[in-house]
Amino acid sequence: MIGTDALLDRIASSLGGAAPPDQDPTGHAILDATLDTIAAVGLAGLSLDAIARRASCNRTTIYRRFTDRDGLLVALAEREAHRMADELRRSIEGATDPTELLCEAFVTSVRLAIAHPLVARARQHEPEALLAALAFDGSRVLRIGGAAVGAALRHAASQGSPSPVDPDAAGLAAARLLASFLLTPGPDLDVNDPADVRRYAQEVLTPLLLGHRADGAGEEAR
Repeated sequence: MIGTDALLDRIASSLGGAAPPDQDPTGHAILDATLDTIAAVGLAGLSLDAIARRASCNRTTIYRRFTDRDGLLVALAEREAHRMADELRRSIEGATDPTELLCEAFVTSVRLAIAHPLVARARQHEPEALLAALAFDGSRVLRIGGAAVGAALRHAASQGSPSPVDPDAAGLAAARLLASFLLTPGPDLDVNDPADVRRYAQEVLTPLLLGHRADGAGEEAR
């Protein structure tokens, strides 16, 4: 049976993959109801009856579209991964400068992470599941942030603005910072304050990875 850590991992592993089959309005309503139910009671309390009530359908309808509970959760993970990937792409659309791309990708990654009902639920009620999903060995969850930053920097390179660092290495470093702030909040960054996230990206993350601030201020470290 899929647990919180496995579901988070599935979302991450679906990033960059083929788009999931499109759902009809009833299918989307079932997936929305599943996410709302998880946010309310967690995966441990998730039942097809509760989902059916929220989606105004019956269990047979759910089985017909998703086979079983795990099939439903896999479909939800794939949909959420592509929804987040689309939002990340929109956040950097039109930008070509590596510093701007890095800043926007990180800010958007933080916003998506803390706003997602599954992550929010895990942070508040199941921190051990979030920790397991972010564990170093074998985990793909860090790709949620890492893939966004890496893709942004590769896009900048394709537009004639190469980054001085390896895009994948920079992406993983940014993702590890994001994971640490999700697990151990501290005074250096308030992930719930978008302005503070942008400040951190401009004043700390960009100089750390690229050698200069995202807003162009300050001297280059290189």
